[in-house]
Amino acid sequence: MLKKEFRDIMKPVLAILSILLIVPLLALLKLPLNDTFRFVTIRVYRIVTSVTGNVYLLSFIFLFGALIFWIANMSGFSTFKYEHKDRAFEYLLAFPLSRTRILQYKILTRLSVILTFVALYEVLAFLFLTGLRSVQGSLFFLFDPLFFPLWVVFIFLTGFFISLFEQKNWIAVISLIIFIATVVISLAIRILIISGSGAALRSSSLNGTAATVAALIILGILAAAFFPVYRRFDVKSAHIHGRRFTLRVLPPLLLLIIFGLVIIL
Repeated sequence: MLKKEFRDIMKPVLAILSILLIVPLLALLKLPLNDTFRFVTIRVYRIVTSVTGNVYLLSFIFLFGALIFWIANMSGFSTFKYEHKDRAFEYLLAFPLSRTRILQYKILTRLSVILTFVALYEVLAFLFLTGLRSVQGSLFFLFDPLFFPLWVVFIFLTGFFISLFEQKNWIAVISLIIFIATVVISLAIRILIISGSGAALRSSSLNGTAATVAALIILGILAAAFFPVYRRFDVKSAHIHGRRFTLRVLPPLLLLIIFGLVIIL
């Protein structure tokens, strides 16, 4: 089973990482990014080069980080992809393994691949990205090496908790609500921290801390809905289990959104 899980995850991962070849190709061709891509202004280009000395290296690191987010998202949502595609849940549940052990195989194989790339990113980020904290924008905390691993795990686990249930329409709705709830609660927590401590408005650490607390709250809700449903999961009533999961998840998420909007507004 472990071989199958590694094989299933490595094929798309390697395909996604091949996109990284774009940046070395640009550097090899000596194409200045501020002329090639109109959305990168001369000012940003100069800031980047003054901090890192190499805009191509910085572009490579940011692209690498974005691809890791993509891989984490894809890995989470595709955890039970082949069981859905081949209608093979009866074979999965027939294995002489407990449900807990099946989840361990599913999660640990994917996390081991993802965290290997995260470790490489962390080395590059600590060496070359930390100098950008002085000119960071509001979303820099996503790529800040202090918070990056937490967000990769968050993206993976949110996809994983939803992946068991095949109803794609509901998966899309829940995913959108999870995203909105995370953003709203993060902003609300940030406002509460500022009002309570007078923290600086443009603090990368403040943004990251607020977002991390919001992410942990969201994960707690998803886990509380997933595990009771998974323990009773069977192939004969998958749609019923999906509905139960949805009904457990949506009310607290919607309440969180309302609570956050009250604080923000």
